[in-house]
Amino acid sequence: DWPASYFWRELAAFYPQAKVILTVRDAARWFNSIDNTLFRFMRSPVTPDDEAARRQIVMARDIVQKRTFDDRIDDRDHVIDTFERHTRAVQAALPAERLLTYDVAQGWEPLCAFLGVPVPDQPFPRINAQQELLDSHAGRYNLS
Repeated sequence: DWPASYFWRELAAFYPQAKVILTVRDAARWFNSIDNTLFRFMRSPVTPDDEAARRQIVMARDIVQKRTFDDRIDDRDHVIDTFERHTRAVQAALPAERLLTYDVAQGWEPLCAFLGVPVPDQPFPRINAQQELLDSHAGRYNLS
């Protein structure tokens, strides 16, 4: 996730023995999710007395909106294309033994096998916290 995903090349180079987990999902559904959460936060004014929120938005606007999506977060096709190019770039750059391309719908098994750890004796968490995220930030941002 951002901001770390923007710096994946630098992180992979700095930690050459680290395994990398590239989470993937349907691009159209991903766009709908990010458009309703992170992009929504970035479009909103920040409560003037909340310095932490202001700094988060400034960082997000720089790394996500400007650097990642070329100031085109309202261009759905461009955002989806950037998302898909990112996936292909990571897959092309890292060897298979170091990279797991992973959809959370796959559950524990491929993730645990890749990491060399036992499968937990509990169900894989399956939540969509989008509304919870929006609710938790409602006082910090004008999301209307």
